[in-house]
Amino acid sequence: MGSILPLRKQRADEEPEKVGGLFGIPSWMFGSHPHMVNRDDPEVLRYVCQVCGLVEPKEMMNGWLRVACACERALRDAEKWGPIGRPDVDVVRASLTYTWLGASVEDGLERKSFADFSPAYQPKAYQIAREYATKLIEARKYNEQYSRNMLLIGPVGLGKTHLAAAVLNELRAHAIPCLYATAEGLFEKFYAADFERKDEIIEQASTTPLFVLDELSQLYVKVETDGAYQKLKLFRIIDNRYKRHLPTIITTNELKNLDQPTLDRLDERCDLVQMNGKSYRRVLAEQHKGE
Repeated sequence: MGSILPLRKQRADEEPEKVGGLFGIPSWMFGSHPHMVNRDDPEVLRYVCQVCGLVEPKEMMNGWLRVACACERALRDAEKWGPIGRPDVDVVRASLTYTWLGASVEDGLERKSFADFSPAYQPKAYQIAREYATKLIEARKYNEQYSRNMLLIGPVGLGKTHLAAAVLNELRAHAIPCLYATAEGLFEKFYAADFERKDEIIEQASTTPLFVLDELSQLYVKVETDGAYQKLKLFRIIDNRYKRHLPTIITTNELKNLDQPTLDRLDERCDLVQMNGKSYRRVLAEQHKGE
């Protein structure tokens, strides 16, 4: 989903002309709100709300305009008139962050936060992840688009998943919908889905304001095909998000399951976070033993 805040008011000299029942989009929006309007391609403005389903853009005289779904309108009204009705929408959205694929939430991901991650252990990664969450929230607040990706790379046990979940949970606290999936879990559901559900999974992963793909290196691929099928589907998701200027977080031990075109789209707007050191889980276990 996109912004829940109103656009700035249009100046009198920007009043669009109505032609054939269609209004024109003010020219300033094409430069400042690429996630809200498009001159030629309605596809980049189409999205799947986790509650309302597929939401189509509206055709205007000189392009296409993104349409707010019922959830967004409810949240906008709640911000303007008060919290009546807002908790129900927030609860639904937040609960779908980790369970949209029908899987149970493992490792207490919904409770992970920056407060229970030791900054001294991975100071650079901690700082980058925290600033990343702040910038996403601030951009949302001012109806702007923060489109940078974050790639957390390093051996197992360093806290990559914890930091990714902490970003998600910061956004959830600000009523910003997002989705999480392990790469293995995403494809398990994808393999088992019928054609319509496959498209729905791709569309949801492609349009959520933030998508976290965890443990990419754990995805099983056939040696003889080098994961051609999985790489194609991952490219489709990342390419869709790239065109929509939507941010993605990926955690992995290595980049073997991403092909070059996918990496190119990630790299153009990417914070690369290389994590090294002693296993974070081992550090926590040793701390608990000393208590």
